[in-house]
Amino acid sequence: LQKLVEYASSANAKQIVVDVDLSRPGIDPKAADELKQFLKKYPETAPQLILMRGLQESSLDKTGLPHFRDAYTGNLKEHNNITWAQPLFSKDIIDGRIRRWRLIEAVCAEEIPAWYPSPQIVSLSLTSGMDWHAIEKEINAFLPDDCKLCEATCPALAITIEAEPRDDGSRRTTRYDIDLFKCIYCGYCQEACPVDAIVETRIYEYHFENRGDSIMTKEKLLSVGDKYEAQIAADIEAQAKYR
Repeated sequence: LQKLVEYASSANAKQIVVDVDLSRPGIDPKAADELKQFLKKYPETAPQLILMRGLQESSLDKTGLPHFRDAYTGNLKEHNNITWAQPLFSKDIIDGRIRRWRLIEAVCAEEIPAWYPSPQIVSLSLTSGMDWHAIEKEINAFLPDDCKLCEATCPALAITIEAEPRDDGSRRTTRYDIDLFKCIYCGYCQEACPVDAIVETRIYEYHFENRGDSIMTKEKLLSVGDKYEAQIAADIEAQAKYR
């Protein structure tokens, strides 16, 4: 890893993103110590370095939010060109599956709820000079309507999304359909959505007599959400520490 960072730096990279969870050292203690010393001496003139550290649950945390694990390299706060972010991908502690990254992750920092960005947000912030909170607001204004992450991640091709531009230049969804004949209820759409715009419910059985009724339109989905809003909110809260 140290050699890769050195190589990228020598190739005049503007940014280096290290998608390795540094909250735990590797199997080689000597190499881990060398990497730790290398990062402590990372030159201020070297490219911006974005490092990852994972999350840990804490039963003592009053906020109910996970904490970031301490990196074995130390937090390296003295380096202006080293920034920490949440991992691109993480393993679910329940079923062991690798889940997609979230653009913004809710965490607890010194017993205070906080939001922590993904490396994508950090990279864009460092490149554009924009505060990442401003970037997050712009993304949130756009994502729930037209990001199409759920459509792209659906293995059964059950989701169809169409959108058109608004007068202010943003986009709005004109069609959002889920075909229940195709849906396999895997939940990948919910995992992919960074803002919980689509969630699973406890409704596992449907009845319809006409073929067209198998299409859950945006209006139908919103009506289900309105009807079971309290239950959905409670389920999301209960599952939050596992996601």
